[in-house]
Amino acid sequence: KTLAQSHARWLILLVAVLWIAPKLRDRGWFRPTAVAVSVLHTPAQGAWRVDQSFSLRELAENPLVILSRVAYVYRLQPLQPRPAGELSAVSDVLKGWQLHLGHRQYKPLGLQPFDHIIVFSTESLSLDFLSPYNTNLPPELTPFYASPAMTSRMFVNYQCIALPTQQGLAVTYNSHPNADGLLAEGNFETSLVRLLNAHGYTTYFLMSSPDTFLNDNAIFKQMGFQHVFGSQTWLKDPRFAPFVNDRGLMDRELFKIAVDLLDQNRDKKIFIDVMSGDTHSPYPREDYGSLQYPPTPDSVARMTTDPQARAILTDVFRHDYDIGRAVQEIQNRNLLTTNTLVVLTADHNFPHGEALDRIPGYPKSYLSRIPLVFLSGQPLPPADDLRQLRSQLDFAPSIVHLLGWPVPEGWWGESLFDSTFAAPPISKVGRNLMVTPQDGPQRVVSLDHPNGAAEQSLVKLFLSVYTNVPPPATSASQTNSP
Repeated sequence: KTLAQSHARWLILLVAVLWIAPKLRDRGWFRPTAVAVSVLHTPAQGAWRVDQSFSLRELAENPLVILSRVAYVYRLQPLQPRPAGELSAVSDVLKGWQLHLGHRQYKPLGLQPFDHIIVFSTESLSLDFLSPYNTNLPPELTPFYASPAMTSRMFVNYQCIALPTQQGLAVTYNSHPNADGLLAEGNFETSLVRLLNAHGYTTYFLMSSPDTFLNDNAIFKQMGFQHVFGSQTWLKDPRFAPFVNDRGLMDRELFKIAVDLLDQNRDKKIFIDVMSGDTHSPYPREDYGSLQYPPTPDSVARMTTDPQARAILTDVFRHDYDIGRAVQEIQNRNLLTTNTLVVLTADHNFPHGEALDRIPGYPKSYLSRIPLVFLSGQPLPPADDLRQLRSQLDFAPSIVHLLGWPVPEGWWGESLFDSTFAAPPISKVGRNLMVTPQDGPQRVVSLDHPNGAAEQSLVKLFLSVYTNVPPPATSASQTNSP
């Protein structure tokens, strides 16, 4: 009996420690990665620090929540494939939810083909970190994003509908709100990336984090990317190894790699996603090595006394500097030509925490706005309304519209460059679907207990993927080496 009581006390103590650890971390009193590095006497730079610190940071987020995620993953159900012909039978339901799945035809834009597409999908970059989109922040915080070239093209109500990274990019590249269903069995038959492969593009996914973190290299290959590179690759290159530490390769160096890759493929069709990581939540990068930056504006210190909030804003300021340099380098090398499309966006918004409440004007919502800007050497069609409510579901349809291709019938979003339709943002929060129509209040639909035929039909749509013909298999040239 005494032994059983002792075990129970230790279990209670363990649960208490696991629960309080992230609370102490949030206050800056406990840094698990620093403790581990000190105890194990590992160098500040190297493969162990890159890979293992990621696992420690993820665990430190909240160990009990992570444990529950492991248990919950077995509840994930892959999407049910269905023929697109079934959509005509639910046309009234689709109309009721303001959805236009099925055949649709956009007005041609008359653009020259884009043979080179590069997407900067910055980690955890909320639009409300950027001035002037958050008017409570000073313009000197993000001078590049505040420039006329950006403000005249920024979609200011582009909503994130899924996080973290794999979920955010799954809905972005598949135009389907069920991120977990997409990821359950790598169900990416209708992904934009596979469509690009079928049209002869070579597709790259470049990330600052480790190749194998959370099985990223396998997930993004399943999504269709032919080449997936991360910090385990960059560590092998003496040019970049000195800039790999903490979360991975520093963003400025990752941007250099991306621009060089674009330059080396001037005569080829290429698509590049650049997944940078300096702004990663909950604690952005602290060590920038030998890289030099302008002084952080004094206004950051005046805005908040919270150390984590200051760290976030400092990293946003440095990201603004780095992405501005990258876009300028693209222009300087004469790469922003009529057949080049540059997209600035994010994988998802910064997950909400106490520190964000100390940033003036930052919303308290779980999902919030992220940046979206399209740039090219040829004039792009102006959007009818940059303030219209849009979401990550609209990214892939917008790309294929710019390319002049038909939209797959199973995609939920609509082109940002067509005013005929505008799909409502739909996100899964817990066991509910949050539907935000263009002209009414948000509706909550239970996945487990839908109310009435309309909600039941929406849940069926959410759990299904509609397609006509399976897309061509991803190229056998997939590789994980340069």
